[in-house]
Amino acid sequence: MGHNAAPPGSVRRLPSSSELMAGRTYRELVDGYEKSVILIALAATHGNQRRTAELLGLLPSTLNEKMRRYRIRAIDAAPRTPAV
Repeated sequence: MGHNAAPPGSVRRLPSSSELMAGRTYRELVDGYEKSVILIALAATHGNQRRTAELLGLLPSTLNEKMRRYRIRAIDAAPRTPAV
């Protein structure tokens, strides 16, 4: 069970608006979520931007624009292989 998971059969309390926002604007929350989704998709495709754009249903140019906005480099999101 994860640290935020509720025990089976219990009702999980939703965060209050102040907990959810934590001093951030709506735009900051949405941007943070979007950046996280892009990073997860890049990792899943081993940094392949064309496949990432397809996975997310974006045009490659739109993905590139978002990566520039969030300062994401595909090389940073790709899983690392240990040096031998």
